[in-house]
Amino acid sequence: MKPSLLHLASAALLTGTSHAAPYASGLSTSGSTISFILNESADKVTVSLNNGASTLNLGPRPAGTHSFDSAGATSWQIIVEKAAPPGWRSGTLQQISSDANPLNQFVNGRGVCIARSPKSRSFGRVYVSVGSSGTTLTGRSVPEGIYPLNADLSATALGTNPLTGGLNFTASTESPYRLTAGDDGTLYIADWSDQTGSLYATDADVANGTNLLAGPVGSPFPVTDSRIHGSIAAVAVAGSLATSDLNLWVIDEDLQDDRLAATQSQTNSLWEWRLNPEAPFVPLNGPPLRLSSAGITFASQTADLVRSKTGTFYKTQRRSNGNESGVFIIDSTGITLDSSLTSWRNFKGDLTLRDVFTETVAADLTDDGQFLAVLRRDNAFHIVHVGTGLFDFNRYSLLTTTPVTVAARDIAFDPAGNVYTLSSGNQLLRVFAPGGTSKATTGSDATFAIAFEPLPPPTPVITAVTGTPNAVVIDFSAPGASLADFTLERSPDLATWLPDASAQFAGESPSFSVNAVGITPGSKEFFRVRRLR
Repeated sequence: MKPSLLHLASAALLTGTSHAAPYASGLSTSGSTISFILNESADKVTVSLNNGASTLNLGPRPAGTHSFDSAGATSWQIIVEKAAPPGWRSGTLQQISSDANPLNQFVNGRGVCIARSPKSRSFGRVYVSVGSSGTTLTGRSVPEGIYPLNADLSATALGTNPLTGGLNFTASTESPYRLTAGDDGTLYIADWSDQTGSLYATDADVANGTNLLAGPVGSPFPVTDSRIHGSIAAVAVAGSLATSDLNLWVIDEDLQDDRLAATQSQTNSLWEWRLNPEAPFVPLNGPPLRLSSAGITFASQTADLVRSKTGTFYKTQRRSNGNESGVFIIDSTGITLDSSLTSWRNFKGDLTLRDVFTETVAADLTDDGQFLAVLRRDNAFHIVHVGTGLFDFNRYSLLTTTPVTVAARDIAFDPAGNVYTLSSGNQLLRVFAPGGTSKATTGSDATFAIAFEPLPPPTPVITAVTGTPNAVVIDFSAPGASLADFTLERSPDLATWLPDASAQFAGESPSFSVNAVGITPGSKEFFRVRRLR
């Protein structure tokens, strides 16, 4: 008799402490009126005045600008709540941006970042860099420069024209390149061009720019004794110039310890620049300290750099063959802690596998350091748990977007954990939410926090059953899961269930299969696939 099949599920997959929610940003004050911007619609918005002495119920609100009367309160908190459908932490795409919005359409886009510090007046602002002027397929003219957007992807008070901060970005398509927002609102601009390669900074309104690295700009190889840097592919920042504790970490395409050496052996290395507290001025005179040369050091690379608040670095490189790591985890002293190729092969138990992060073009980290988003060249992106300081592929998913094009460029998280992707292939800035029930609080004391309820996991859905009298193969779908998430149980009567230790699971998200063997021909037996987490 053919075995009967049941399926059950329990627990959750990508749980952590930073999950997306609508949140209040773009705060401004006029008299007693406080205005704020919601990045997406909210089920409920309340305002707590004077630490709960009174409460204003603003009800459900759409994305956009809203306001309330503080009535003389000396402190307040804007509390934003929403029960959202599943998103990336369940292995599901939930796009909350509109491709039809002209302000989300960019030709030759290069970088995207979001101001994530509530201490900055630009908190929640989105910045997009465009490396060369052009016109999108929809007819939008997009001149070269930097485009600030509100958190709801509307135009800021700065307008819709590109800004430059007085910097010259006209010499190359790789200038301006990747962007990073500092805790004080300073915008850092990597210039990956050979003509004007360096690191620049502007104020939050991109009005006044300056070069941060001393010596001539530009990047011949070798850089020679006349230069102390080359083209800068990415930057991570701690501290600020205003507080005289600015630290910069960059990926330099050209610099080597021996600046005269004509053979590439340390290009694309991670370098540290520190502000001299006794002379807290820019440009920084260096010399920088080389921390790590993990990865390809003998040819030009599309590379990115992210730093956690605890000082761990995530360095990416774009490799296609699969026999090299796309992402490295590096500690604050430059020691490589983990690499994606080794970790993925060990996780799968197969030392011949291709790296999971082939064709990586960019990465970013949630504020709490729990999840790393890795952008693939075809606009798909991975989410992997890294909260232990190592890759945890038990909590991993790959999310594929459409249309499938090349030339994905950059990826970023906002303060609430929404994922922003930028592609010059599909010419779009897109935003994807993690989903779930959440509560975000933005305070007048420059604080921000999120509380959330975990989403239930996707139930394994059986898609096919094949077999012989002695065995059965069960195919099932479970987005966002991994092999370690399942067990197969057997029962003769639907009353007593026992785990099948011999069951053989195969596949990867979202498609899996399990092979159950040792079936007695003519017997009646029931099976269920259970999700453990």
